[in-house]
Formats: sequence, C-alpha cells, structure tokens
Amino acid sequence: MTTRVVSALVAALTLFGLLAPAPALGQERGGADRPAPFDVDAALDALSEQRIYRAPGAIATFDEDLITRALTDDVRLLVTPSLRADEDMQRLEDWAEGTGRTLVHVEGLLVSSTDGITGTPSDLSTLRQHTAAHDVTRELLGVVRYTVESDVGDSSHAPLEVVTPTASQTADLVERLRHDRIVNASGRTDRVERSADELTRGTGFTVRVVAFPPLEPGEPLVDHAPALAERFPDDVVLVAHGDWLEVAGPQQAALTSARNRSYVDDAGYRAGPAMSDRIESVLTRARRLTTAHAFGAPQPRTSAHLVTDLAPWLAGGAALLIATTPLRRALARRWRDRRAERHAFLVTRAETFAALAELADQLRTQRDDSSPSVSAAAERHAHATALFDRATTATALKEATKLATRGTKDLRKRAENRNSMTRARRTRTGTTAKRTGNTVAGRTRTWARWPWGITAAFVVGVVVFFLTMDPLRNPTERASAVVTEFVHDPVYVADDAPVDADRIRQLIGERAVVVAVLSDPVSAQQPDDAVSSVSSVSSTALCDDIAELVPTSMVLVFSFLDDESYRESACGGPDFPAPTLVDADAEDFLLDVELSASDGERYHDSGDGVATQVAEYVLAFDDEASQAYGDLPRRGPIAEPPGGADLVLGLLAVVGSAIAAYLVLRDLGWMLLRSDLAHPRATHLRERLVRLGDRIMDPARPGDPETARNYARAFRELDQVRSPYDHHAVERRIERLEQDVTENVTQDTAAGR
Repeated sequence: MTTRVVSALVAALTLFGLLAPAPALGQERGGADRPAPFDVDAALDALSEQRIYRAPGAIATFDEDLITRALTDDVRLLVTPSLRADEDMQRLEDWAEGTGRTLVHVEGLLVSSTDGITGTPSDLSTLRQHTAAHDVTRELLGVVRYTVESDVGDSSHAPLEVVTPTASQTADLVERLRHDRIVNASGRTDRVERSADELTRGTGFTVRVVAFPPLEPGEPLVDHAPALAERFPDDVVLVAHGDWLEVAGPQQAALTSARNRSYVDDAGYRAGPAMSDRIESVLTRARRLTTAHAFGAPQPRTSAHLVTDLAPWLAGGAALLIATTPLRRALARRWRDRRAERHAFLVTRAETFAALAELADQLRTQRDDSSPSVSAAAERHAHATALFDRATTATALKEATKLATRGTKDLRKRAENRNSMTRARRTRTGTTAKRTGNTVAGRTRTWARWPWGITAAFVVGVVVFFLTMDPLRNPTERASAVVTEFVHDPVYVADDAPVDADRIRQLIGERAVVVAVLSDPVSAQQPDDAVSSVSSVSSTALCDDIAELVPTSMVLVFSFLDDESYRESACGGPDFPAPTLVDADAEDFLLDVELSASDGERYHDSGDGVATQVAEYVLAFDDEASQAYGDLPRRGPIAEPPGGADLVLGLLAVVGSAIAAYLVLRDLGWMLLRSDLAHPRATHLRERLVRLGDRIMDPARPGDPETARNYARAFRELDQVRSPYDHHAVERRIERLEQDVTENVTQDTAAGR
C-alpha cells in the first residue's frame, strides 16, 4: 500500500471519528475530564525564571520560535485556560506591577497585556485561524510588538489554508447527515448536544450540523459547508471546526451576518460559548434578520421641499390677497355700515314709538277739546303712526318722530322749550365728542403712520424663510450632483465605480436609505496613506452634506481609493423620524444601525465588495427599525437642491404669505371684534329687547309713554356699554321693563281691553 493511500485512509478515519488525532502539546482535547485548576503560584514561579509559561489546560497554540524572538527580558508570556477566579488575575497583575514587567496573557483564545492592550482577529482569515486552529500567533505578535515598541520578529506566519472537500468526502458526509442531522466527529470535546428538532422548534430553521475538533498545527481547513448546502438546499448547514462555525443555506447574507456578529464580543475569546449555544444564537439572530417587516408611511416632505414646490402658488396667492386688501376693507366697511343701520333702526324705532306714545297720551288728556290745534295733533299722530308701520329705515322713522314731536309741541308749549334745550345740549355734546374724536383720531393717525403690523409680518417671514430654506447652507457641487440623481434613483454610482447598481437598488428597496458610490480622484495624486486619510475625511464631510439635502433618509457613501479598496461613511438626515416604541431619538437609532452593520461586516471577505456591506446595513436597518418603530421607515420624496432662482422665489413666497396672512387676519379680527360673536352678552340683551318690543310697540293698543321712553333709553344705553357693569345696568332696566309690560297686560286684561 503506497504512502498516498495510507494518508487518505488516515484522513478518512479521522473524518468519521474512527481515528482520533493526538492532542497537541499542552492541550487537552480528548476526554471529558476538566483541566486541573490554574496554579497561580506555579505560574509566577515559572515566569520568574522563563519568558514563556503554558499552564495545564491551555488551548491556544502559536509559533513559539516567532514569539520567542519577539519577546524581551521585560516581557513575559503566560498561556492559560479560562480563569475561574478574579483573584487569580489580580495576583498576576500585582506580580507584573511589582516586578516592573509587562505580562502578556493568553487566556483561552483572548490575547491581552497588563498595559491594557487586547488582540483579537481583525479579518475573516485571521478569525478562522484563531478559532478553527486555536492559533493566536498573529494577535500575540501584534500585542508583543506594541509592548516592546519594536517591529522585531518575522511576521511571515503562514495563514490557514482553506481547501474544498473532495467528492468522496462530501458524499460520505451527506450520507451521514441523511441518517443523523447532527454529527459530532471523534475528538470533539465541545459536542453539539441539542437535537435538530430542538433547533428547528427554537429558530424555525431545519438544520444539518457537523462538528469537528480544532485543527492541528499546519492542518488545512476543509470548507464543507458550500458543498453540503448544495446537497441540502432547503436546510441550513453548519460546520464547526473547533470554535469556528461555517454557515451556508437560504438567506445566506443573514446567516453570515449573524455568524460574524457572534464573534464580535472579546469576552467570547476568553471563555467562548458552547458550540450548541453559538449555533442557537446564530440561528435565532438570522431568523430575526430574515423576518419580513411591513413598511410604514413614506417620510413626509420637508418644509423646504414644500416651500420650493408651492412657491409659485404661495407667491401668486399672497400677491392676490395683498392686492385685494382695499376691496376687503371696502366690503368690511359696508358690512359695518349695514350692521350700524340695523342697530340704528332698532334704536330709532323705539324712540319713534316713545314719541307716538307721548303724543297719544296728550291726545287722551285733551280728547274733549275740539280746538284746531288738537285736531291737527290728532292728524299728525295718525300720519306718524302710518309712517311708523311702513318704515324700514331709520330715516323714515325719523320723519314719523318729527310729526309726533310737532304734535306734542302744539299741545304743550312748555315741552317745546324743554325739547329746544335738550337739542342744544345734544348739539354741544355732539360737537364736543366730535372734536374729541378728531383729536384722538389725529393722535392715532400720527402714531399709526408707520405700518408696524406689516413690518412685523415682514420680519417674521424673513425669519421663517431662513429657518426653512437655510439659504446660507452651501453644499458642495458633488453633494448637489448626487442629490439631483437621488430625485429619480436612490442609488448614485459614479461611471467608473466597480459596483452593481441594480444589486444595491434591489437591496435597499423602499427603505429610507440612499447610497452614493463614488470614485475618489484624490487616489491618483496622493500616496496611499494620504489617500486613505483624505478620502475618509472627504467621504464623511460629503455624507454630512448629502444628509442635509435628504434630511429624512439614512445616507451611505462609499468612496473608492482604487479598483478594490474604498472608504465608507454612514450618516443620517437631521429630520429622520424619532423612534416611536423606545425612548431614544433618531440619532441613537442611526448609530445603532451603524454599529450593528459594522459588527456584521467585520469578518466578511475583503473581496465581498460594496453590495455586501449595503446588505449588512439593510439587515441592521430592518432589525433595529422593527424594535424602534414596529415597521420600516419608508423613503419619502427627495427634492433637488434649491438654486438661486428657487431661493428668491421662496423668499417672495414666504414673506408675501406672512404679509398677506397678517392683512387677512387683521381684517377678520376687525370684523370679529365688531360682530355679535365678540359680544355675546350684548347680543343676548338686544334679542331680549327685540322680543320685548313686540309687546311694547303695539299700535293697536295705547302704550305707556314712560315705558316707551325707558325702552328707547335701554336701546341707547346698550349701544354705549363699555364694561360688564354697564351690561348689568342695562339688564336691570330690561328686567324692569319686562315687569312693567307684564303689569300693563294684567291691568288691560282686568279692564276688559
């Protein structure tokens, strides 16, 4: 039998657990026995004499020759299993401080030092090597170099070789997985104890699991997961090598993201979870990431967007309202005059009836007198009564009042002198009031000469314009060009950027996310370091500029440095909606999305590209949004950046609208203050007087002159009230009138009238 055949047989026996590999030096892989407790005293004694000490039960491996060359006499390396007592760690730190040495400690698979430095895998390749082979050489070398502040030591440590399985290896595993969905290879101490049914019930995925022991130094990793996934297309395939877990199956992006997320916590390298727990955690998160969520309502248009769209209509409407101000004032004055005429008619009607009642009373006292003056007075009374019945205006009523008053004068000469004195007094009072009114009006016109209201409206309009449109904002030309493209397409891709725009467009869908992929021209003119620095700063600044122009969306900017490497920036618009289900603001939500996406993409293959990172952001966005909002924020309409003409028209629209609103509100307020709505008590009293007038002013029944005079006086006082006390006085007069009328009706009824 040839050597090749023997080697193949050994590999096959090892694969199926028929032959267990021998444990590595200082490493306890076989058996279920717990490692002996860590002996701190033995470790400190050893470190006093030698630079490297491996405690029993330690699982980490490393290139001892490479690390030994890198160590100095002031640095000690301790390799231990996971410590179970904090006192042990404290004694180690005290020893390092007391001896003036730096202690580099590999606890489990976590590399750290007493200088506060921690070394963990930085990419997918080192993560595989770190967890599948328990090889911590790269991380250990980085911590040692930082400690000794030197590049001493050769860094050409061989990476872990990843190979595809042979057809026979795949076929054999497929056969075993068909018989048993969970396969634990021989030599695996951390066995997957959960059944496939338990995992399915807990996560919703049907699974096939293979668990191998950690790789031996120099042994390649056979990547079984893709080949097995092809044979079990409806299942999630999970293949463990030591602490490493390969995943493959439907919803691959979510599975990979969930797997990568499980390796982010540094504490997991110190005493990582059992593989059963890791598998359940990965599947649970993958299920959460793949759960479909409904979209919410589209984000509303921003105020600046609304102003820009409505500016022509606002400006035109404002101009129309301002131009029609004289017409509105004329209509308001006409309404005021009609209202005044109606009130004057009621007052004059009461006064006319009082004059008729007084004349009728004089005629009754002189009914036996047949003199011509009495006959003339009776004719005047009849004529005045006819005018009273037909009158519809205050002017017609005044004619009736003159006739009644003339008849009364003829009957009572002394009343003429008294009435003359009253008219003279009224004339003087009216003149004084008129003079006073002119003085006050003149003073008012002096102070009101400047249009203070319009000035205030102008200032308010300018302030609102600056707060809404932010005309002082000066976005870069690149940001404006990107946002102009966003108006029609949420994905902007530079012509020479090596990405699949359709794939990115499909990933983000209707989410409130926009993506810009740029090719940075700086890369052709600057050294690599300068390019990285400048691009990082410029892409961040550009992201912020874009976010200002798309304020209700999350912005992702990818800036290529060359054909393969790029920088990414993520930011959110200032008007992104705040979460509704948690006590946080929009900035917190966007930061959670960014951190979650960063954790998920941390261990992606370097060649996965922009689309893979966008997929991570989409998964993180959906996951965080489902908890913060209950649904997914949907992208709203995006407006082009306003130009100079848009800003000018917007200024005219906002300022014009403010002035027009002031003028319209001023006119409406003027009418409201003079309407019955503003004086409900006076309106109620006037309605009582009108109802009372139907009982007092009955031409078919002789009226009481005193009652008629009190009724007219009540109307005049009601039009002159200025305070609640005046209202109260008028109300008392109306109550007395109602009482007098009731008594008169009672007397008339008793007299048989």
